[in-house]
Amino acid sequence: MRPSREVSIGLIQTLMSRPPRIHDMLEVALRDLDISVETASQQPGFRLMLVNLRDVKSYEELDRQVRAILKNEIGEVVKYLPHAYLDYVKTFFELGELELRCLGSSKTGGAHSATPLSADKDAGVKLATTAYLEHAACREGVEGLLIEYLSRVRSSLSEISEDCSWAYEVIKSLAVLHNFRYLRNAELIGLGSSKLDQFLRLLNLNPLTEILLKRAVDSLGRIDRAGLIKYTIYEAVEALNIANGLLSHRDGLINLLTLYLVIKYYESKILRYVFLPKTLKRW
Repeated sequence: MRPSREVSIGLIQTLMSRPPRIHDMLEVALRDLDISVETASQQPGFRLMLVNLRDVKSYEELDRQVRAILKNEIGEVVKYLPHAYLDYVKTFFELGELELRCLGSSKTGGAHSATPLSADKDAGVKLATTAYLEHAACREGVEGLLIEYLSRVRSSLSEISEDCSWAYEVIKSLAVLHNFRYLRNAELIGLGSSKLDQFLRLLNLNPLTEILLKRAVDSLGRIDRAGLIKYTIYEAVEALNIANGLLSHRDGLINLLTLYLVIKYYESKILRYVFLPKTLKRW
């Protein structure tokens, strides 16, 4: 017998309160602070698996450790979710796999590369060249992939017997932020400008979602080239602002679960940034 919604809500609330919390990690990333694991680990409930990230020797090892943390923590939740919510959790994280199809290939020296953390000085040139080719091949297909992803999310939500409309608004917002990142990257590497408006019209967004997204896109669009090294962190800030704005004052397991999944999704990105040497960070 699967647990009740009330049990699931209590568990997620407990997990969300365990340090370090997402806003603390964002502050570390934005201010380029050093994490003192020794001090942090003295906090009640500290997630000890984070200690393993201090001594990684390669991109591959860092990615493996971060994925292990994510898998472990999502696994804790899945064990206590009603059955109808399980497909939604699985489908939500397909967004990360979609992202890897365009930006995470091992050829880029990204998260799945075994490149040592003492990469050579020519790595930047190789990354730029590969990024151009990947965007040229992928740019036209990103919108279609995102629409298909949203269709799969909507299908998984149809199995849940509570109002999922606001949760779906958050997922649509994440898709918009992803598309905006791809379009901006394409402009930066000389593939010409593209408009986001057409994609937005396809999504039939709630007016509140539109307002929050406009603020987010305007903010991300003002980031200059010097700030692009932290683009993922800035995107995390905006995504969490949207998710909190749409969900934090609403009841229901699906809303709390979606907020938790957004936090975990971006937390994995923040951890990769924080524990990667500055000389190897890429936007």
